[in-house]
Amino acid sequence: MRIRILLTLAFMLSSSVAFSLPSVGYIGLYSDPDRSFCEVHSSGGLSSFDLYVYCLPSEHGVMSVKFAISYPANVTQSSLTVNPGIAYTQGDLESGINVQFQSCMYGWVWTHHQTLYITDTDPDWIYIVAHPGEGSYYFTTCIDGYPSEGVMVVNHLAVNQPCVIATEETSWGAIKSLYKD
Repeated sequence: MRIRILLTLAFMLSSSVAFSLPSVGYIGLYSDPDRSFCEVHSSGGLSSFDLYVYCLPSEHGVMSVKFAISYPANVTQSSLTVNPGIAYTQGDLESGINVQFQSCMYGWVWTHHQTLYITDTDPDWIYIVAHPGEGSYYFTTCIDGYPSEGVMVVNHLAVNQPCVIATEETSWGAIKSLYKD
């Protein structure tokens, strides 16, 4: 519950104060298009839910993203929608994907929206993981030559349990710096 309140507060602040990009990019998984929830629950039986992959570039922008998603055994994949602003994709979410945008992005942007199903009430996680061919997840920036930079996973998607957002002091400070007075 505390995480929902923090996410809602952060969303409200982002619409009322100056917004600046962080010094490091972020990637996270959410269950709604407003990035307010990072958990899903089943009361038993087969339950559908949405998964959104969102990226927040650093101050250098983002031109492409490489990552993979690890799904638990109690989650079944269904339909997949790719952001229409994506020019090119290579691979798939589970085995590793490279996503290239049509133009440089300088704010929150989603790459994929997927409908999934929970098959039971067991707790688990859907994780952002390293692209297997690259050994990490990263953004290609909009700086001349498009150099790559590492990114931080701000959250995974909690299945039948509460969501947890990165709590390391550096990542939390970076998240707070997104909302300057």
